[in-house]
Amino acid sequence: MGRLKVKWLTGILVLTLFLCPTLFAGISGKIAGVVKDAESGAPLPGVNVVIQGTSMGAATNLKGEYFIINVPVGTYTLKASMVGYIEMEVEKVGVVADLTTTQDFELKPTVLEIGQVIKVVAERPLIQGDRTGSLQITSGEQLQNMPVKDYSDMVSIQSGVVKYADNADIRQRGGRESTNTPTLNIRGGRADEVAYYVDGFSQQDPLTGISTTAINSNAIEQVVAMAGGFNAEYGKVMSGAVNVVTKEGTGKYNGVFEVVTDNLGDWMGIDRYDYNVYDLALGGPLIPNNDRYSFYFSGEKRWQRDRDPRLYAQDANEAREEFLGVKTDNDNILPHNSLWGYTWQGKLNLKLSNAINLKLGTLGSLDRWLEFRHNYLFDIEHAPKYVDKNNSFYAKLIHTLSNRTFYTISGSYYVTERKRGDGIYFDKLDDYARPTGNPRYDDESLFYSWDDPSTSADEGHVWDDYLHRKSSYVGADFDITSQVTPHHQVKSGLQFQRHALRYYRHLFPHKVFLGVTGGGYNDVDWYGYDMNGDTEQDTSELNSAKHPITAALYLQDKIEYEGIVVNAGLRVDYLNVDTKMLKDEFLPLGIYTTPDGRSYKDATLNETDYTDARGNLHPTDLKEAKKRIFTSPRLGIGFPVTDRTLLHINYGKFFQQPNLVNLYVNYGYLEYMVKASPYYYPFGNPNLKPEETTAYEVGLTQQLGANTKLDVTGYYKDVKNLVEVTNIGSYPKGFASYKNMDYGTIKGADFALTMRRTRHLALNLAYSLSWSNGTGSFTNTQRNVAWTASESPKMLASLEFDQRHKLSANVDYRLGKGEGPKLGNSFPLQKAGINLILTAASGTPYTPMVVYNEVTLAAVAPTPAGPINSIEGPWTYRLDLKADREVSLMGLNTTFYLWILNLFGRKNAVDVYECSGSPTTTTWLSTPEGQKYVETYGATGERKYLLKEKNPNNFDFPRLVRFGIRINF
Repeated sequence: MGRLKVKWLTGILVLTLFLCPTLFAGISGKIAGVVKDAESGAPLPGVNVVIQGTSMGAATNLKGEYFIINVPVGTYTLKASMVGYIEMEVEKVGVVADLTTTQDFELKPTVLEIGQVIKVVAERPLIQGDRTGSLQITSGEQLQNMPVKDYSDMVSIQSGVVKYADNADIRQRGGRESTNTPTLNIRGGRADEVAYYVDGFSQQDPLTGISTTAINSNAIEQVVAMAGGFNAEYGKVMSGAVNVVTKEGTGKYNGVFEVVTDNLGDWMGIDRYDYNVYDLALGGPLIPNNDRYSFYFSGEKRWQRDRDPRLYAQDANEAREEFLGVKTDNDNILPHNSLWGYTWQGKLNLKLSNAINLKLGTLGSLDRWLEFRHNYLFDIEHAPKYVDKNNSFYAKLIHTLSNRTFYTISGSYYVTERKRGDGIYFDKLDDYARPTGNPRYDDESLFYSWDDPSTSADEGHVWDDYLHRKSSYVGADFDITSQVTPHHQVKSGLQFQRHALRYYRHLFPHKVFLGVTGGGYNDVDWYGYDMNGDTEQDTSELNSAKHPITAALYLQDKIEYEGIVVNAGLRVDYLNVDTKMLKDEFLPLGIYTTPDGRSYKDATLNETDYTDARGNLHPTDLKEAKKRIFTSPRLGIGFPVTDRTLLHINYGKFFQQPNLVNLYVNYGYLEYMVKASPYYYPFGNPNLKPEETTAYEVGLTQQLGANTKLDVTGYYKDVKNLVEVTNIGSYPKGFASYKNMDYGTIKGADFALTMRRTRHLALNLAYSLSWSNGTGSFTNTQRNVAWTASESPKMLASLEFDQRHKLSANVDYRLGKGEGPKLGNSFPLQKAGINLILTAASGTPYTPMVVYNEVTLAAVAPTPAGPINSIEGPWTYRLDLKADREVSLMGLNTTFYLWILNLFGRKNAVDVYECSGSPTTTTWLSTPEGQKYVETYGATGERKYLLKEKNPNNFDFPRLVRFGIRINF
């Protein structure tokens, strides 16, 4: 490399330190290998290796080695040619994000006719030689064959992953926001410790850490799920990362149209839930016969009358008919549990020159959904309603400087918004007004009060907690990758994000009739919106939209030799929350004035002197929050002991900023709470430190035969500085906020057996054994302790999502053209396939309690009967199936399929009552207190109590039968 070029590249690296050029994940990989003479085995220099249909390629060096970097994820045909040798093409060479695909060639001297080409079909190697961490790779084609709804369902069956759903009717498990789908906990980490990327860009809400973006499965090219061993380019992640790469257009027009429904079940006497999904995807050249400019667009529309079917829904509907006279069209559908939404995705790939490629993309989704809550069974219209919006845009310029070096400049914008409110009034706050108070619950204290249809007034209990939040970021990324030598690939980059956060939560909107001056808006925590939570504005410097800044610089080196692969990296993150914090949290209001008019600036008075003290929050009581810098070393080493054995070890420190919603508060609301402390409600602390995980991993991959391998991985994680709510004993009143208090240890082992397709059959078996212990499962685990101003316990216990055992099996049997049994001159089962997924898992833990009235809405104080989370719930078992058959219909490849979830209709309990361990009874009615309850409220009270115990949300879904058709054109 010439001196001038070295200076130029050095300048680019230096420039990254000063530019403000999103969190970024890999979307390309590398192809490398050796070309030899087929007869002598000698290396062949000067062989041209090219990727067919592209301008990408390389020539072998004196050792016969070649490499092609920056290859987009996908499947390609690779051709090797040299004068005097027969050309050789290898089809179906797969490229995986961030990894190296090894493809060697053995060329034969020319003895055949000129122009002849030897063609072979590549098989993905069982052992990925450069893997130094835990990952699972799934292609879009595999995803379509599986009986799963989307990529998150596929990830949930992998080893080390727990699919976890809160049951707000029982314990609310930390009081977190509900999600439309269950969250994923990877290797004992909290749900917000999993990073989600699409085409390299983050799709997480920076306020909550949760992703609600939906993706059309037909647009997915590849999904890489990582459970450990993240390179330095991955930040804001402590437990796992899911990297989704979408498809790109090609030189030929193509598309797919798909419809899925369960409404055909009526004809067969099968329960239906009105599940409907419509997908359309189109791709090809922007200009006919010109593959330099291509597009790929996809869209999905979905309507689900029951978005999450559950067992015992019929009992709930029969009770509504009994007590309210309400008759439903389909008794097995949960009331107030529907979803309407759509998703869009688009990508433009513009080859501006052979060296410059520009990618433009967008991804978005909108979901309007209702949430069934058993407490609202007779007041179901007032149960919560949600609207989730997501949208993102990105541009990425890839400039290839040489066959060794390229850089990318990326810019992106991502915005997510949620509204949650009463099912009737939703975002019309004035309609929440209840001058006589919000009606509470029925006489038995079991269900929320419902409306009397014979009156003009609405006596129903209003959902008294309105939320509107919106967060966005503008991000940029610059990175440069250079294959310095055939064995060293160095990558360095700078990442930057500037956020805009807006938040509004009215805790008691039924008081809005009191107005601003009367106290109707005292109970509001807000910033970035006006007092009503609608108009975006910067009302003041303190309570305007929050604009935290995050940035990162990383450097990593991938070293690849025949006997060792090393991924070594260092990451430096920067967090500026850009807001004010209290100078003294124990004296938050600074100056206190006692009833006799004396003022004090310190805590020299004894407690009785300022029991009645009053003060106001002044700017002088605040100071700038600290800026944080944290460094993360990463090291992964792979030892390809033989071509059939790979040993890897991994060590890394991983930091993650706290969820931004836990950092901020409206300062007027803070003053109100410190003065009055009228109820328990935690608010943000800008001085939170980053959460931290130190992870260790060792794994062995052994190829057992020509088509089977076994993976064994052991891991240990030490987690600290997790955020937890606590009580601050300040004056004049204490308040609840967040501190870096929780810690934990997670250890386990993952086992996976993989058999690639052999005689039509492919198989994946996975088993996980894990222990996830900590002092808190969520940021609000200790809310009762904070509420009562008690001392937080400092003892390790099983986390709520600690799942000791998990077993999954994925079996795929598929026939090609002209295969299968023959009937006359036809093959009726050709191009047919069946995919089965079996999952079995032990239950998550709970804390045993002395028998009490566990389902009442009235205040209770349960007494523990054992240590925290010391008993496991029941095991769950499920078998899902998808059977398909491809035919030619009017010249189009058309696939018909049958999709069945929970094939055997098993009644899986996902939650149990803590005093009984049963999902259907608390056993309280058998106690003397329970018998007294029956005497008081009679047969009606007993009937309602038994109904309250039989909560559909305690169970997983029943058997679901769906039908689909997919047309490729």
